Amino acid sequence: MVLLAVIDITSLISIKLNKILKIFYILMKPKDPFYQARIFDYIWGEQMYREDFFIDVAKETNGPIVDCGSGTGLLLHSLARVGFEAYGIERSKAMSKIAKKKLKEQPSNVQKNIILIFQDLIDLSFESKFNLAVFTPNTFRLYLDRDIQIKILKNVYNSLTEKGKLLFIVENPLNLPENRTVPKTIIKKYVPKINKTLIIKTNIDFNEKSSILTSNMFNELRGKKGRRVKRSSIKNIKQKVLKKEEMEELFNEVGFTIEKVYGDFDKGKYLQSSLALIIIARKNNLIF
Repeated sequence: MVLLAVIDITSLISIKLNKILKIFYILMKPKDPFYQARIFDYIWGEQMYREDFFIDVAKETNGPIVDCGSGTGLLLHSLARVGFEAYGIERSKAMSKIAKKKLKEQPSNVQKNIILIFQDLIDLSFESKFNLAVFTPNTFRLYLDRDIQIKILKNVYNSLTEKGKLLFIVENPLNLPENRTVPKTIIKKYVPKINKTLIIKTNIDFNEKSSILTSNMFNELRGKKGRRVKRSSIKNIKQKVLKKEEMEELFNEVGFTIEKVYGDFDKGKYLQSSLALIIIARKNNLIF
């Protein structure tokens, strides 16, 4: 009996130790910076996405098209629905996982036009493949080092056909929100699919000397009567904020010629108060 009791206690300790180790592993495991990828469609879709604009630009070049930082596939689906062959390059495991799941839910005519590639843009190696490359909002900002930025732009340049073009979009660098330590609500949206209200708050810190924007994002799901049912966060997101002149310098160094600059998806003039910095550039057929 004593032996059995000792075995039971030993087993219990082992089970508890395994649970503790599992919790420790979860806490210490490096998180994908977009592990909450599901909410990004709501952020981008709410603020920085206009299907008609992207399709209009795509019609000027035709496919195939590559989305550099395709996320969960929002743009890819729009392009594929109207017949374009669309490739999605995404380095985030969380984003890629959701993109695959969402693609399976699409009609067969959409699925056949989409190719998903789990890869970092630093490793992009297509040669003269695409007529249009798209940097969807703020993807490029996640690369903080200038040498890496140049390398990625060269990879994209080489992936374009002779008459290929680049559509580049970031939030307006001249219209950054003020630094704030107290989180501010940027989105409050009811999500019918889950019958919950999504609330997204952020605080930010912009270092003018380094041009690094650091943000923390706090997300809540609220059910009936405003009761919170889930809370999570993404912390220490760093972005390199480049002004229009700095982007022009990068593009010129790589070999792109800027054709058009817009401040919004209605093709309005780029101003300090504009929603976005939107650049359309063509390649000069230099060889790297």
